[in-house]
Amino acid sequence: MSELSRNGHRQRMRNSYLSGGMENAPDHNLLELYLSLVIPQKDVKPLAYDLMNTFGTLENVINARADELMKINGIGQSAAVALNLVGDINKRIVYNRIHNLKKINSTEQAYEYCYNLIGLEKVEKVAIITLTNDGTIINHHILNEGNVGSVSVDMRKFVGFALNDNAAGVLITHNH
Repeated sequence: MSELSRNGHRQRMRNSYLSGGMENAPDHNLLELYLSLVIPQKDVKPLAYDLMNTFGTLENVINARADELMKINGIGQSAAVALNLVGDINKRIVYNRIHNLKKINSTEQAYEYCYNLIGLEKVEKVAIITLTNDGTIINHHILNEGNVGSVSVDMRKFVGFALNDNAAGVLITHNH
């Protein structure tokens, strides 16, 4: 039997990824691979475990504030920015999808638009989407932004957006 060695571990992870072998990998392995690209010359496996154990899920790691990430021993400003950037790029991709949808003709399209608009936000948000009679999207507006646990809605603002857009219909959405 050949001797086990950690030598070449990073290259084996990259090769596994490139060959499609990471599709079913646990989240901490994907995080370890990412960190190995961001933090050179350091064993990042313990760091991946620390992040997952602290934040609970890969999504929570990516969406954690930079100052919270930097409380983890081994995560500096560059690594925190790199982790946050993944979440911000994902949000941008998701948000950009709403620009391709011009009409809402089903509950599925309404859900997709609403999710892509505010579904990935870290804080509570309420938004209004204004529509014409045939479901064409006129505009969307953020009604209010709250904290992690609550958000209020100003009905005057709500009605004002609908009237200013000359909307025949509206959708109101809330994340979380």
